[in-house]
Amino acid sequence: MIMNNTNSIEDNRQKRCLLIMPEYKNGGAEKQFGLVIDRAEKEKWKLDVLITHRFGGNVDKTLYNSYKNVRFYEMYLYNIVGVTELAMMESFLSSREKEIRYINALCYYCTDLHFVDVLCNHGIDLIYSERNAADEILTNNSLNMVARKCCAIVCNSSNAKEKIEKNIGIPVKVINNGIEIEDILPRKNGGIKNILVPARISRIKRQLFLLEFLNENREEYKVVLAGSFQDKTYFLKIKHYIEDNGLDKIVEIVGETTDMRTLYEWADVVALSSLYEGTPNVVLEAYMYGRPVIVSDIEANRRLVDDAYRFGLDDLIGISKCLNYLKNLSLDDYDQLIDYNRKLVEMEYSVDSMVEAYSEYLKV
Repeated sequence: MIMNNTNSIEDNRQKRCLLIMPEYKNGGAEKQFGLVIDRAEKEKWKLDVLITHRFGGNVDKTLYNSYKNVRFYEMYLYNIVGVTELAMMESFLSSREKEIRYINALCYYCTDLHFVDVLCNHGIDLIYSERNAADEILTNNSLNMVARKCCAIVCNSSNAKEKIEKNIGIPVKVINNGIEIEDILPRKNGGIKNILVPARISRIKRQLFLLEFLNENREEYKVVLAGSFQDKTYFLKIKHYIEDNGLDKIVEIVGETTDMRTLYEWADVVALSSLYEGTPNVVLEAYMYGRPVIVSDIEANRRLVDDAYRFGLDDLIGISKCLNYLKNLSLDDYDQLIDYNRKLVEMEYSVDSMVEAYSEYLKV
């Protein structure tokens, strides 16, 4: 357990850890930390979860009520920045410090790094969990400065680890994502036609690029976009593109859903065209369900996906090449691919291993 430097002759307050999240259930990172929270509840960790609602969500509070040991709090910071958000965090900590001593806090949304000084003033060490490729905290001077004040940094890829250690000089621990294992889906017969894009709607995920490909190949494929509308402006841009190009009969936007298994069952292939990732959770999820993937050729994807299934960031023809490669696989080669991918998830991306690693920071 990482401890802070607060010294007290006698401190009878209850010791707890604090997890700061932008939303409770919203995307890949939220799923990962949702698994950690579930384990904390089961094992009776003294954990508080602060939902900042930076994405503008309004979560049904019955989701929180199912927990007895983990305590949930909310702070509405959507479109609130600077002094006001720091004052709100100060108020939250001050209202609790007579009874609670937070021995540390963990955040993973980089904007929340700006809380580091407020937390430090209350004797609370901040741990940062990098979920992407670390580009934001390395290129943004303000984030870079506050990241250096963290007592520890963890990430979910060796690529991010190398970049952070080189730039910031803090030792970084890699914690692989954890995937809950479910029964593999039956193999689809009938070729490659249905393309599932399971990612939050945002410029980073670049769903519009895949729709541009679809617009040029509208006779061959259908696409389902499944993910929360994090970037509403980008969502409207996608919606208008579909309408303007008459793609409404071959594109379905289902938004956020709890029934991803049904969508993976429908899919022949999963596509991800992100500008950057940490460890792409949807790739691991597709592997677990037994679905092949095609992805953008970025560093994070190269660790998980063979080059035959990667396309350049601006290469529409490359998407066709990836799909055609899949179509031309023999039955044996296809089965070998699915089997290899599934075993990779089972062996290297265990939920137990992930939760155990985070318990070092979030368990009292």
